[in-house]
Amino acid sequence: MSWELLPAHEQNALMLLSQFPDGFQLDVAGPVLKLVAGHAPEDLVNSLLKQSLLHADVLDDLGGERRFQMYESIRAFGLEKLKASPLAQSAREKFEDSVLRYSLHWWKQDRDHGSAIGRRRVQHEVEAMLELIAGTRNPEARAWCTVMVAPILYGKGDQERAMNLLRGAQAGLLPGSDEYVWINVIDSSLRVNEAPEHVVEALKNPHGGTDVVFAAMLTRANALQILGRNEEAIELLREAGKLEGLTPIREARLKDRLGLIFGAIGRPKDARRLYESALQQARDHKDPMLVARILFNLGWVNLRGDRGSEAVKQLQEALEMAQREDDRGFESSALGGLALALNLAGKRQEAEACMLRGIRLSRELGRTFTEVAQLNTLTRIYHEQSRDEEALQVAIKAKKLAHEIGARKSEALAEGNIAALSMVLGKGVEGAEAAWRNSYKILLELGEMRSALASLSNLGVMLGERWKAKGNPRELHAAIETLAEATNKRRDLGYDPLVDAELLLAELLVETGKRAQARELLERTLQTARGRGDDIAKKTVVDGERLLAELETENLVARGKQRPRAQAPEPAVKPRSVVSASGRPPTGRLPGKRPRMGNRPRSSNVLPTVQAPPKADSSSSLPRVQAPAKAGSSNRLAKVPAKLASSGQAPVVQAPPTKRDSSPALSKVPPRKPISSNLPPLKAKRPKGPPGAAPRKRPRGYT
Repeated sequence: MSWELLPAHEQNALMLLSQFPDGFQLDVAGPVLKLVAGHAPEDLVNSLLKQSLLHADVLDDLGGERRFQMYESIRAFGLEKLKASPLAQSAREKFEDSVLRYSLHWWKQDRDHGSAIGRRRVQHEVEAMLELIAGTRNPEARAWCTVMVAPILYGKGDQERAMNLLRGAQAGLLPGSDEYVWINVIDSSLRVNEAPEHVVEALKNPHGGTDVVFAAMLTRANALQILGRNEEAIELLREAGKLEGLTPIREARLKDRLGLIFGAIGRPKDARRLYESALQQARDHKDPMLVARILFNLGWVNLRGDRGSEAVKQLQEALEMAQREDDRGFESSALGGLALALNLAGKRQEAEACMLRGIRLSRELGRTFTEVAQLNTLTRIYHEQSRDEEALQVAIKAKKLAHEIGARKSEALAEGNIAALSMVLGKGVEGAEAAWRNSYKILLELGEMRSALASLSNLGVMLGERWKAKGNPRELHAAIETLAEATNKRRDLGYDPLVDAELLLAELLVETGKRAQARELLERTLQTARGRGDDIAKKTVVDGERLLAELETENLVARGKQRPRAQAPEPAVKPRSVVSASGRPPTGRLPGKRPRMGNRPRSSNVLPTVQAPPKADSSSSLPRVQAPAKAGSSNRLAKVPAKLASSGQAPVVQAPPTKRDSSPALSKVPPRKPISSNLPPLKAKRPKGPPGAAPRKRPRGYT
């Protein structure tokens, strides 16, 4: 239709509506159309719609509400006409005022009461607010639109644009004004992972209304937690809980933040209690994204507390909510958490596919901190699938990336993972102890108790391996103390038990003769391992049941001072498994064959002691030759006399004569033909065969 054929009121309506770059709804466009006197906004829109100058889309996320769009060519024509119109200045002012009021209303509704509808409406107006920011002369309007738009852009992967907007938003603002403080709060919330020290100082004494002060305190508490200053963070959150006018949604956010800290410092029961209370409040007020975040955090606590089935359901629900709300940033985090839960449930292929999707999405969105945490989790998934070479490469990549962005926790986890995998693969074993000690120290400083205990467990496993190789009793006792501290604290704090480390501890206890204590530990470990579906737990059950059977039948003989031999080429007990971030979740012993501790003999390589025949005038009974031990027996055989130890051939054994009534002198029996003289000299012990070799059925030197 020709422009000249349109009546004046429709021409004006078309020019006014051309200001909206990404469509509009009547709620936001209505005040602008009121500049066309004598015509209702609905009538103007319907008239343009009938003439195909507008088209409408149905918004399913807003209950079928219609959003009107203008074809780009028509919009460009309308903007050109508006520039030359007397309505230009008033139209711009009305556009800015209407967009700001509409968006700010729904943004505050979401922050105060948790409104999914409000959040969606704000997201639909992002392009309009960006248009306002680019062209407004009002610094307050520019600041408020930046406060609303920057987190949305950042979450969608446009970090550079978001930070540029924030840097320019404080121009012309009065220091201390609500807009000024809000810009600081949003900027800090987006930089909290990369610059927590800056955030702690920037938000030290916030001023303003309850909403901005509350947001500042939660963001600062997050930064304190990242720095490992958990007690300060808890105290700050308690102060935030005393602010006046806290809505139920703010209370739920406060509990969620407290739960994160409690879960990290070893108080999972308190964390679970807080999450469940916060979840109920979020559900009551129908805030889907807050529900999703609380479900995600609760799922992590349950995953770490050996509640795998609950965790899978909670993380799956959180992921589905994020996808419905089109929150791609949170979706990437939820994919990582769900992947770990699926892996622990034994669903390997699903777990790997889920994690790779999460990493791709994090990389696409530029969420490097999330990507590093997911790489650590992928390391764990690969190693629990016996793909240790791949796991090592992923861990090396995670450490490099974490170092580049200054993620101390993720770097410490990756360093520990590299040490564990290198030890399994026989690469760089010498540096494993220093790596685990450093990882343990950093994680402890950051308050990451669960991950720190995993590193401590790895250190205990390494000490046990060193004792096996060198036989130093001090190494044995150090390994027992370290493993006992790591495993007991994990259980005491309510985290998922280190079942593989507990099995190793039981074996070491047997070495020191503490069988009753070892049996009690084994029974508890097996009960836990049978309830899990991952490979580490299954392997622990097999090895643990074998050891328990030996203890119960008393076939296990303590070796005392007997020096253990190293098992080459792979360590007898794998190092404690790699740990994840997100830490988010992590772990079992590195997979692989698990030879028995020490040198529990399956067959003897020592010849039996033969008693000399009685004298001719003796009336004692004839001597009995001691039979060699059966294969698999753990009973020690008698030692060969010292004079035979260096002989190159088997000793000659004389058989006793037939007994006579008159007891004459015993006749000599010709010596038994010796076995080949090429046999090696007899030793006190026969070297153990390769792992998995069948035991000898007869001692060396017998046919």
